[in-house]
Amino acid sequence: MTSWNPDDLPLVATFRQVADLLRKYGLDEHATDDTVRYRARTDEEWPIGEGKKHQYVKVANATKAMPPGPVLELYEKSPRPSGRRGPDKKPRQPRGGQ
Repeated sequence: MTSWNPDDLPLVATFRQVADLLRKYGLDEHATDDTVRYRARTDEEWPIGEGKKHQYVKVANATKAMPPGPVLELYEKSPRPSGRRGPDKKPRQPRGGQ
C-alpha cells in the first residue's frame, strides 16, 4: 500500500476518480465507480452528504463530486469487505451434462 498525502489530492473528485485513487494507493484494488457509489449509499460511516461534515458539489457533467481525502481515510479505517466469492471448493460441472 502506498501512503497518500492530502496535498497531492485534487480538491474534488468524481466517483470514478475516487476509485482510481483507491486503486492507486492500494486501499481497494477492485474499486470501481459503482463500488464506491454503492458504499456511499449503504455505509453509515460514509463521510460525505447531507448532514455530514463534507458535502457533494456539482462539477460540469458530474452530478456529484466530493473531496477525496475523507473517502480515502474511511477506506483506511474501515476497508471494504471483499464480498467476492472465494475460490471454488470443487471443480465445476459442465453445463447440460452430468
